[in-house]
Amino acid sequence: MKTAIPNKFDAMARVVLIALLVLIGTALRFSALGTHFSQIDDHGVAKTIKDGSGCDVAHRKVVMARILAGSSQSDFLVRAMSIPLQSDYLVCAMSVPLLWTYAPLQYFITALLVHPTQDYRSMLFWGRFPSFLFSVLAFGGLILFFAQPGQPDQFPKMLLGLGLMVFSWESIIYANQMSSFAIGVFFLLGMLVSFVRIIRYRYYSLFSMLSLGFFYFLCVIAQYQLIFLVPAFYLSMFFSVLCDGEGKPSHRRNILLGGVLYGILVLPVFVFLVKCRGGAGVHWNAGPEQQFLFNASGHGGLTGSLFYAISFFFSNGFTVFKSNLSFVSTAASGAGILYGFLGILGILGLLGLLR
Repeated sequence: MKTAIPNKFDAMARVVLIALLVLIGTALRFSALGTHFSQIDDHGVAKTIKDGSGCDVAHRKVVMARILAGSSQSDFLVRAMSIPLQSDYLVCAMSVPLLWTYAPLQYFITALLVHPTQDYRSMLFWGRFPSFLFSVLAFGGLILFFAQPGQPDQFPKMLLGLGLMVFSWESIIYANQMSSFAIGVFFLLGMLVSFVRIIRYRYYSLFSMLSLGFFYFLCVIAQYQLIFLVPAFYLSMFFSVLCDGEGKPSHRRNILLGGVLYGILVLPVFVFLVKCRGGAGVHWNAGPEQQFLFNASGHGGLTGSLFYAISFFFSNGFTVFKSNLSFVSTAASGAGILYGFLGILGILGLLGLLR
């Protein structure tokens, strides 16, 4: 298939349309940055940073021990953090992921923007600013994903995808909260863009793979949920090299070395999540009937657990899908038709990936 080359007027119209969507998305997210309604998972982040600032080291150790009281490794962690506890900045940045279930990377930025002398509105604005920033940067990530050189014209897909992201209620809301979800979308798109370019241009040098391992580590400490996706990227790269007639043994070795570096970097994070955060944050979000809580035990062995997993993801998948892309209320007239249309687009997208 030949690459379509738009004429000068067509190219300018495309740039204007994309720029207009980005401006609308930016305005929607910025307009309520300091006034959007707040709740404990939002302003609690600013309060945690504020409380951690200005305390003496002895008090910080007491607070840290109280935070980690439920962990079998609490004494070790308090001793290990004796030096960081002497820094106001590090205490403010690290107190959020230690007290909450949020990944730490974003709060190294938030700790620079929030301080105790701010009033309530200023604290909301600056505490939410990193989420707003990464939400807007995610637009660029999506554009880069579709703007791959040498490919058939992807503009209609880019326009549709960007439009859904710009007007997504969930995206707008998380851009106006201090939680670390908007940054997760940005880093996920970074993973997709880097993956596509590595596969297409065979960037399998040792430096590229080690850099990728470090980047994947940053993705995990930006949003913990991305830890589940990284193995799929590594397996896809490895099998791509195996099936590529031009693949070299050094490519496979470099991918493995990059994976080893990633594993070494992410192991402490994994241990922390298992030891200190197992089951944390699971309450209302599991659903009124616990329908969103995955529990494969007690289903009659491996076969029963497998059928349970399939049923779980099939029954909840569409609900999660429409919640992610929703820009109208589920109770709105015609919402069912809209979600059915979005579902068809999602299936077509998956089929397109298999081609």
